Amino acid sequence: MPNSKFEIRSFEKLLENVYDKKLSCVVKLSPTSDEQILAFKSKLRKKLRKAEKKGFNIRLGGVELFDDFYDLYSKKVRSFRAPGFSITESNKWIFEILHELGITIDSSVFAAKRGHGGLSKYSTSKPSIQSYSGAELKEFPINTHSVLRLQLIFSGGGYFRLFSYPFTKHFSKKSDYTMTYFHPSGFDYEQPIILELSSLRKFISYVGFRKCKSKLEQWIHDFESIDLDTAIKQTDWNQAQFLELAEVQQKDTSI
Repeated sequence: MPNSKFEIRSFEKLLENVYDKKLSCVVKLSPTSDEQILAFKSKLRKKLRKAEKKGFNIRLGGVELFDDFYDLYSKKVRSFRAPGFSITESNKWIFEILHELGITIDSSVFAAKRGHGGLSKYSTSKPSIQSYSGAELKEFPINTHSVLRLQLIFSGGGYFRLFSYPFTKHFSKKSDYTMTYFHPSGFDYEQPIILELSSLRKFISYVGFRKCKSKLEQWIHDFESIDLDTAIKQTDWNQAQFLELAEVQQKDTSI
């Protein structure tokens, strides 16, 4: 298999030609949970105690927990978002596969240009129905806001961290549809910085971490929000725009 690639991860260097820019976190476990918590830094202990006060708990067991596990595991997944909005003009055939797997709701469309992807030819940034090779999906694209003919994204991920809150609030007021998404890492300003990143990539990856949580709390306070399941029910799909996506002639299998 000349085009195949195997990845082996190890704490020991196995070969001479290796990629060692991975970040591994190893925690030495203490005999008891109390000792383990005391071994952490005070800020981390505070976060753990806060989770406990809010009722978060972990249960370990056997067959007695099977019913609870099955209730979660048996729920059918019907919604999807491609990591990093990595569906592009060259790999739109993925929508056909998602349809075959039973996915009915998608939020992978980035209807603007971006560094490593995006579907800039997608003609709407509002809830719509898209069809690829006969496979239809209800689409919730990331929303855009037009400024001097540029399509700006402001409501999620690094874009939300980049803009100051007055800008985010102004754009939100001007929008009748806003789709948002967040990564847990976007709130962890104490995470290790990957030094090997370029200056630009480092800025994009870590800008605005310290204020992200307070901005989100203010945003939630100023605007009413709903979850995706509620949005699916409230959307009038009979009035939604229908978009036929052109088929890809040669499949690009990278994502």
